[in-house]
Amino acid sequence: MMNGAVWAPLQALSGRRGPKDLNPWVESAREASYPPPYPEGWYVVGRSTDIRERPTFVQCVVGQANGERPDPRHRTRSWAVEELHGWVLVYHRLGASVDGPAPEPPYRLQRVPEIEDGDLVWGGEHDAGLVQMHLLEFLENSADFQHFARIHERLRVPWTEIPVPGMTLHHEATWRRDENEKHVCWFGNDANLEFRGKAIKGSGAHADVRIEGPGSFIRFDFTLTRGRGRVVLYQSHTPISPMTQRVRFRWFSGRNVPKPLASFIVGNWVSQWRQDIGI
Repeated sequence: MMNGAVWAPLQALSGRRGPKDLNPWVESAREASYPPPYPEGWYVVGRSTDIRERPTFVQCVVGQANGERPDPRHRTRSWAVEELHGWVLVYHRLGASVDGPAPEPPYRLQRVPEIEDGDLVWGGEHDAGLVQMHLLEFLENSADFQHFARIHERLRVPWTEIPVPGMTLHHEATWRRDENEKHVCWFGNDANLEFRGKAIKGSGAHADVRIEGPGSFIRFDFTLTRGRGRVVLYQSHTPISPMTQRVRFRWFSGRNVPKPLASFIVGNWVSQWRQDIGI
């Protein structure tokens, strides 16, 4: 753990990590099967604390979003900007021009009042680095909710692929499109721990997962059965190339949730996500 954040050794996690592990012919065929790789949507470009240390970048991006004319020396495009719970995001739109302020995006990201009020406190962050996947693969995987019972049945040591002997997870998952916000879909899951097939009373949690736009920004809202504790996890996908995403995680938890428990919940999800990446 570094500065309150959880550090997870990537070498302990399996999955598609770099070009050296991939067959270029297979990846080319995969890329050709998808629509254009940079759809319109909100993308994380960095942490708020990092960007404050780069005033030239902030002046270019935030200044343009506020309607200021860009400095011609920088030759930057104009983007709508959002600062959300410690991350800075830009709205990528097709056909963006260099001149003039960015138009208002078709939607803004939903904020969590409890984070802004301080009821949910920062718990940690994890940079998963570069992952070889198309952006839309996450959306496809979320819609295939039936795979949870089979693929994610085994409980893993958080942040790893190591199974815990005798421990399993019972999942009941759902998926739906939001009726009012057309850019949002929801994944829901009720998970309970079992030991040798017997449910462990009070060990469950419910997750409401809000997926924004093309799957570039995802919010997990976990509610614990015991103590009604709450953990909010954000996951972001920023395309670096058509088949490469920069993946980041950042989470917050209620004051009644011990930090190790919040880390366990987040680390367990990261382990499950790595399983999906490897498939």
